[in-house]
Amino acid sequence: MYTQQDINNAYKTLYPDRNLKDLQLQIIYNLLNGRVFVAHNVSFDYSFIHYLLNKSGYQWSAPKLCTIRLSRKVFPGLKRYGLGALSQDLGIKIQGRHRAWGDAAATAQVLTMAIKKEGMQPIHYLLSKKEPRKNKVLPPKVLPPNEKSDV
Repeated sequence: MYTQQDINNAYKTLYPDRNLKDLQLQIIYNLLNGRVFVAHNVSFDYSFIHYLLNKSGYQWSAPKLCTIRLSRKVFPGLKRYGLGALSQDLGIKIQGRHRAWGDAAATAQVLTMAIKKEGMQPIHYLLSKKEPRKNKVLPPKVLPPNEKSDV
């Protein structure tokens, strides 16, 4: 098994003139571009990746599939749908909870189990729904009683 240091050293050997961070961003972009972005509570993970790639000059966006929403459709009636509780209910053992690899592997197992149980129909349905944008509404400016607003 290779460590992150082994991989970094290989990149530095293969691409001595490239900044390692830039190379990693290019690889991430190439892996994600043109694909569906799947995560448990997808908007949370998507926002980080979207920000980082776009800030670095990659114009990236992707359709999003949330395995929480998928699980509510495919495995109705559970008390909770957080990754830990859902994994426990489905018999999934998470190696490294709250770590990228452990949570990603558990999410992949949830997705696989959902497809085995219901096929692709719930996924197509969720992908066809336009995710509502969360418009942040700020509270009105509170003015002292004797001051008038410019609006």
